[in-house]
Amino acid sequence: IIGTQAAAHINCGHVAHTSIHPPSIYAAPPNTAAALEQRNTLSIMNMASPAKNVCKKTFDITKKYVDELVVVNDEEIASVILMLLDRSKLMVEGAGALSLTAALYGKISLQGLKTALIISGGNIVMSSLTRIIERGLIKAGRQVNIVVNLPDAPGVLSILTGIIGSFGANIINIKQQHESFELPFRQTKIDFTLEVNGFEQIDALLKDLRSKGYDVEVKST
Repeated sequence: IIGTQAAAHINCGHVAHTSIHPPSIYAAPPNTAAALEQRNTLSIMNMASPAKNVCKKTFDITKKYVDELVVVNDEEIASVILMLLDRSKLMVEGAGALSLTAALYGKISLQGLKTALIISGGNIVMSSLTRIIERGLIKAGRQVNIVVNLPDAPGVLSILTGIIGSFGANIINIKQQHESFELPFRQTKIDFTLEVNGFEQIDALLKDLRSKGYDVEVKST
C-alpha cells in the first residue's frame, strides 16, 4: 500500500496552509514507512474540517499497512484534476486525485502489475477549480494573457483588437489601465486574456505585433 502526499504540506514537521489541495494525511519525512514509526501522531489540514489530528486508530492502521509514502506537487495534482475534468468529465478534489497523479508522474512503479487506483471525492471550491482550469489552459497553449502598452488616443485599441482577431485569437477579457504612475503621460496599459489554438498561434501573433512596433509582453500567471 502506497500513500501519496501533497508536497506543499511538508514543511519541517508543520502543516503548510498555502496549498489549494488539502491532503488526507500529513507525514514527514515522506519517503518510507519507517517515517511513520518515528512519529507519534499524524497531522491533517482539511479546509472543510476543523480536525487537526488523525485519531489513534487511524494512525495505527496507517503505520501497519502503508509500505511507502511518495510525494506529488501542486502543479502535478492540478494537471490531473484538469485531465479528469476534460477527458472523463469527473470533478475530483486534490486528495482524490493523488493516486492517479503519483502513477502518471512516475512516482511509483506499476509496470507488470495489476493496479487499482482509487479516485474519490469532489470537495473542491470553485475558486480553486477556476485557477486550475485557467493554469491548465495556459500550459496547454489554449489561453494566453498578454499586456500591451498603447498611446491613449481614439481608435488605437480598435486597430489592435483587429490585428488580434485577424490571427483567429478570441478576446475573452480586457482590462485597461489609465491611471498608473508607472505609465508615461497619455499612455495606457491593456491586459488581454485570449483564447487561442496553440503555441504556434501565440508566437505568430506576438511576432507580428512586435514587428508593428507594439510593446507587448506575455503575462505570467
